[in-house]
Amino acid sequence: MNRFLITSTLACVILCAAASLASDYESAFPYRVQTVTVDVRLRCGPGEAFYVTELLNRGRSLTVYRQTASGWLAVRPTEASFSLVAARHARRTEDQDVMAIVGQHAVSWVGSDDAPPDEFKWQLRLKSGERVVVIGEEQLQTYPGGPRELHYRIAPPAGEFRWIHESDVRHASQIKVIEPRVKRDIQLTDFRVVVGELETEPRRDGFVARKQLNSTTSTGDAGGDDELAPCGITGAIVLVPVNGVAVFGGRHNV
Repeated sequence: MNRFLITSTLACVILCAAASLASDYESAFPYRVQTVTVDVRLRCGPGEAFYVTELLNRGRSLTVYRQTASGWLAVRPTEASFSLVAARHARRTEDQDVMAIVGQHAVSWVGSDDAPPDEFKWQLRLKSGERVVVIGEEQLQTYPGGPRELHYRIAPPAGEFRWIHESDVRHASQIKVIEPRVKRDIQLTDFRVVVGELETEPRRDGFVARKQLNSTTSTGDAGGDDELAPCGITGAIVLVPVNGVAVFGGRHNV
């Protein structure tokens, strides 16, 4: 009897500890990091075998949403990041910069500003009726032997990440911030601090939330209000089983 009680107690302790660790892990995201090396490579997947999508300078700020056991970080795409969708899977809308996805076989190929890869990779399937922001177009071949056809460059859809190794970054809390020396003119009439001219031109964020673009379209995602969590998708390689599954696909015969 005593042995049974001891075993039961140990099992409860282990389960509680595991639940606490899982909760702490989930609550750790997202967090901010900064690049600490020159020409840091962003990749389309968690590993050096995945092609480079973009080179970053030292001091670039990134937001981390996932981490693998091997130290690869899933980060929000930068404003320069882009994805690709075949033109045959998209139709114009009333907004000239927005396309609506048609059919059931569209995927979001991960774009690259580096040398074009021999075979593009995709992370997400795009649902029929889903809207994407178009930022350009080009003729390309997504896999060897495949057709060379028109593709639209689109802002990366929600749930799509770029990857960087933890050795190339430092947590934002570890970065010493040096305040610039500027002349401040305190205006007592409205208690504002004026620090010269401020940037007034809006900056386009390359990461487009599906909730914003599809306010009138029901996507049926199971993520609730978490628009940044990977949605339910199918593919080849399971990456990070946290709050969803991120999956990478290669050749996609459609």
